[in-house]
Amino acid sequence: MAKSPLFHLALFEPEIAPNTGNAARISAAYEVPLHIVGEPAFGMSDKALRRAGLDYWDAVQLFRQASVWHLLESAGNRRLVAVTTQGETALSQFTFQPDDVLAFGSESRGLPPEIHRDFGAARLRIDQPGPIRSLNLATAVGIVAWEAWRQLSAPNRQDQASASDPDSR
Repeated sequence: MAKSPLFHLALFEPEIAPNTGNAARISAAYEVPLHIVGEPAFGMSDKALRRAGLDYWDAVQLFRQASVWHLLESAGNRRLVAVTTQGETALSQFTFQPDDVLAFGSESRGLPPEIHRDFGAARLRIDQPGPIRSLNLATAVGIVAWEAWRQLSAPNRQDQASASDPDSR
């Protein structure tokens, strides 16, 4: 029986093939599905995309979704988490839930307005002290995926339970 993924990654109309290839590597590393929503600005057989994903493509659970509505339909009752510079909650203060769909916008436009307006998505931001507006898409995916994995992974939950249980020492 295949284990259920801890979370899902979703990229909305990505524009730079190597960023998507790197997100695919992250998807394979954490064994979570990657959803490409809408039309990317490059072909999915693009050489730069394949090169960035290296030989991990066989390990990527890749899904193509025509729109946010298709993503939400396929996601069922999963919570949508919009990762955005406009997020109200800092990553360091956010609590992930199993099966969350972590949504990232395109490199130049961000997430579509309907994500913010119509879907009640949790809105998460990555705090950064420097003067830049936003991080590279692949970097943002890596940071948020690692934190979601850290919070949701079984070994981590076991370590937390052991640390709080005086009888397990």
